[in-house]
Amino acid sequence: MKKVISILLCLQILIHLASAAFAPEEIEVTLNGQLIEMNQPPVIINDRTLVPLRDVCERLGADVYWYAPAQGIAVIKNEIKLFFTVGKNQFEKMVVNNFSDMIENIDTIQCEEISLDVPPQIINDRTFLPVRAVCEALGAEVYWNESANTVEIICAEEFINNKNTDTTFFEEYIKYEENQRKQWREKQKDSYRKFDYTVTVTVSGFKDYDMRTATRKLIEARLGTAEYIGSNTMDMTQEDCIVVLFGYNEGVDIDKFLSMLTADAKFYITDANENIIIDKSDVISAKPLWNGQNQSFDIEVTLSQDGRRKFTAATEKMAQSDETNYVSIYLDDNMISTPRVMDKIDSDKLVISGIPDSYAYLIDTKGIPEYLKIDVEIESNR
Repeated sequence: MKKVISILLCLQILIHLASAAFAPEEIEVTLNGQLIEMNQPPVIINDRTLVPLRDVCERLGADVYWYAPAQGIAVIKNEIKLFFTVGKNQFEKMVVNNFSDMIENIDTIQCEEISLDVPPQIINDRTFLPVRAVCEALGAEVYWNESANTVEIICAEEFINNKNTDTTFFEEYIKYEENQRKQWREKQKDSYRKFDYTVTVTVSGFKDYDMRTATRKLIEARLGTAEYIGSNTMDMTQEDCIVVLFGYNEGVDIDKFLSMLTADAKFYITDANENIIIDKSDVISAKPLWNGQNQSFDIEVTLSQDGRRKFTAATEKMAQSDETNYVSIYLDDNMISTPRVMDKIDSDKLVISGIPDSYAYLIDTKGIPEYLKIDVEIESNR
């Protein structure tokens, strides 16, 4: 018997959608009272002001680097190193003099993880970051002047004039990370020499961090059901791709494995008696909604007319009976949430509270999307 832990399921008539929009009155950003000129104006997302990254950071004496394969951003100002990823609600801060110092103290250096209410965004081919988070991480103070509709950044002039001199750190760091991943793969391959073949499956071409995270969750779930695979390991260290290594003996159908990865993701909701109330055929789309709490999202599921009818009938039946008023939400036969059901649904919107926003992508996807690239490398160990 599965133990059901309840999480409140909010069913709303009107949903306030959190989306990027240019401020109705243009917001200005100043540094020590001086206006910062920008090629694009700041944007407001979920009541947070995002600014073009380079325009602000370079005024603070920092250098900005872009790593396209992983959609990663590094902001470097001497000993302060900040690492962002587009779509990721956290960034890392490291305080280290230079790359050599990092390597010498690799076992003791602390990398602080800092949460973001709104992740970095790409808007009109420019990268936008929350102004307060990046400025405070660099050592500046940030204030909101409501009367002037202005973000005011305050920082000592000595700090601003102390421009970044550690111009080689990022390039050395990328080379180091790539070498570490290469060594990891070779080591993992050695562990599969007992099998007739070693297979390396690489999935790449992700549009953002959430897509990669969600696809990883889907692959993990499906690897767990692939009983014909002798052993497998997934490389979690890369932001730009997913690498799965496994060993197999004669008779394993690799095409079957790949078909399993690209098969449609199942999504369905059951009542307390495990009867399916709605399934994926009743879902039009799903998307994350930031619910105002740090690192917490709701998932808005838009139901078809038939899905709305079935869900309404099922919840009303439960409300009128003495049965436990719960549902269970499944993705690929894995329970992802067990919220309490309210008495009725008054719109085509169903909101699942407090689960990772990447699940919205999995609910909406058809397995691994066709535009993702899947490379397969087979090595004989005989």
